[in-house]
Amino acid sequence: NLVRGQTGKVTLRDTLARHVPPALFERPKAGFGSPLGDWLRGPLREMVRSYLSPSALELAGFFNARTVALVLDEHDRRVRNHETKLWAILVFMLWHDLYIRQSAAGGVSVALIAAGTTLARYCVAPRE
Repeated sequence: NLVRGQTGKVTLRDTLARHVPPALFERPKAGFGSPLGDWLRGPLREMVRSYLSPSALELAGFFNARTVALVLDEHDRRVRNHETKLWAILVFMLWHDLYIRQSAAGGVSVALIAAGTTLARYCVAPRE
């Protein structure tokens, strides 16, 4: 497709202009969010509870297990949306399990492989 400067695809814009008000397509690109909070409460809940359990957190030694439990509870009850904090802690704990704890043990845990499969299933859109 032809492009005039930085204005985007000319053919598409010309076609849209005949059928749609310009305000609908003459605007900057916008991002979109993922349903991360719902994933953490739903399909990823078991994995979150496992990796963010008091025993797992205490074993890793980086997070206050009581505080994480309170944050998880608030998130689950929809008192506050802690999806970003919980996701960061979960990803750190997955990384720690793979690169620190399992490296020291000499292998990758079955639980971590299952966690990766779960993440791929729910966090990546299937290709058609």
